[in-house]
Amino acid sequence: MDNSRVNQGPVKTFQMFKEYVRGYENVGASLENFKIFFRDVKKFIKDSDAQMVIETFMQKKAMCSSFYFDFDVDGDGNLSRIFWVDPIGIKNYRLFGDSVSFDTTFDMN
Repeated sequence: MDNSRVNQGPVKTFQMFKEYVRGYENVGASLENFKIFFRDVKKFIKDSDAQMVIETFMQKKAMCSSFYFDFDVDGDGNLSRIFWVDPIGIKNYRLFGDSVSFDTTFDMN
């Protein structure tokens, strides 16, 4: 479950778990079981993934007052934009004037 939170796929997770328990015979599940679990996790969080991001950012803000985030929701209630920056990002922007932006619709547009 922790690996799915950091976007670690089932194959890599299966291999890591094998190392943790010292051999495939000690895993207690097959690679196919790991793939099914990951599929079920994605299905479970399907409609709440954006809310999970916002909640995570709220927790970060509670722990670090310099953490900043803002977001927009479209007319259908879907997360359309999100911006965040941590103290290191703020410092780097002041020093270099650069930022990083991701267009998650590049594959569709």
